Amino acid sequence: LHVARPGDHVGALGTHPDMLKQIAKDRAKIREQPNRYVLIPTYSSNMAYNDMLDFANLQEPELMNKLLHVLSQPRPFAGFLGIVSENSELRNQWEGYKIKQKYDFIKEWANENNITVFDKFLA
Repeated sequence: LHVARPGDHVGALGTHPDMLKQIAKDRAKIREQPNRYVLIPTYSSNMAYNDMLDFANLQEPELMNKLLHVLSQPRPFAGFLGIVSENSELRNQWEGYKIKQKYDFIKEWANENNITVFDKFLA
């Protein structure tokens, strides 16, 4: 059960009376049976930043230093993605690494909460 917060959705939909009623109903379901639901965690920007650091540290020294430098500057995400996108092979490696990190995060969370992960959908 995904329970949006008012204003989560852009535009008029986020304040639409029907959506606000649905949010209230969903929250009531959780209050009535709190043990039936488990909070789905957010993959935070700190986690994404740590993924970029880890990926950078796997690279050859020259590229590693370049990536680590941009990650220590203002707008680290933009700097990192700017360098990675200059080379299609590196971009593909990054995309694969990023997907694997998120997959592992989901799988760990699911295992901790006794939830079955359907690998064919996430792999």
